[in-house]
Amino acid sequence: MQNKIENNRLNIPYFIIDSLKNIVSFNLNNAGDIKLSLREPPQIGQSFVDIIPQEQASYISSAIDKCLSGRTIIADNDIANKIIITHFKFQFLFIPLPINVAFHYAVCLIIPNANQSDSQFSNYDYSSLASHGLRGPVSNILSLANYDNYPQLKSYEALKIKSLLKNIYGQAEKLNDVIVSLNYLINNDKAAFAEDTNIEKFMVNTLVLVDDDPLVNKMHKMLLKKYHANIDVIDFNNPQKALDYIAAHRTELIFLDINMPEIDGWEFLSRLKNQPLKPKVIIVSSSIDPSEKNKAYSHDCVKDFISKPLTREKLNKLFLENV
Repeated sequence: MQNKIENNRLNIPYFIIDSLKNIVSFNLNNAGDIKLSLREPPQIGQSFVDIIPQEQASYISSAIDKCLSGRTIIADNDIANKIIITHFKFQFLFIPLPINVAFHYAVCLIIPNANQSDSQFSNYDYSSLASHGLRGPVSNILSLANYDNYPQLKSYEALKIKSLLKNIYGQAEKLNDVIVSLNYLINNDKAAFAEDTNIEKFMVNTLVLVDDDPLVNKMHKMLLKKYHANIDVIDFNNPQKALDYIAAHRTELIFLDINMPEIDGWEFLSRLKNQPLKPKVIIVSSSIDPSEKNKAYSHDCVKDFISKPLTREKLNKLFLENV
């Protein structure tokens, strides 16, 4: 059972609900023994309230209203247990997700009751959810909304775009601060995550990016081209293809993500040990989990651990000038 949990620890069931109470996203994959007594299977665009059993629909609708107004709501246990059928005790947790003044969402997480001793989830599961499931998209927004990452434009339209991106960046920063605080509370028995870029600076001609998100690779290539144009960057969103390339070509440095399907960062590092040449690795991840940072440094090839989003300042700490 523990191996199954470790392999699927990010698959905590959830629904994302818009201001009209319609489902915009959900994940019920690998939900273990959890069964929901819904009126019908959920679908994108469907009213979340309409699929809840009629006896509990009014209560759930009210909980969503409170969540959309900015409150975090833990559903009544008796009501939750009538909707969630499992031999474990679970709860509905509604978390507000304000995007901007006009767009608000409610995130409904199906989580184990914190008071039960026989829970199938651990603090590590929640820490992983915060570091990857929540912070991953937020770090992408921060990267996309950082106007300094783009070529400089001076037109009137460009100034308007800059103002809009600044507002988006500010909102994403606030959400990021909440996630960082949540992760700190979860990991209060561990050392706090701190980015302490190593003193070693690199001078490389080639760099391999390994991240399953093509958007992340594109943004990282754009940054490197703008601030370190002499580095030849090769990117892969398929880790196996990256390993095949590294086996056939001299590779000096790798930027490696952790949270990837099929071959994650840890498996990638394990397979890298079998390569004839041992390139240096920089972990570039959404993770702010101290245990993952410590695990990364247990690999000799890992020289640094950087939390996304990648910025000009972080690159300057890594590379010698004019490389």
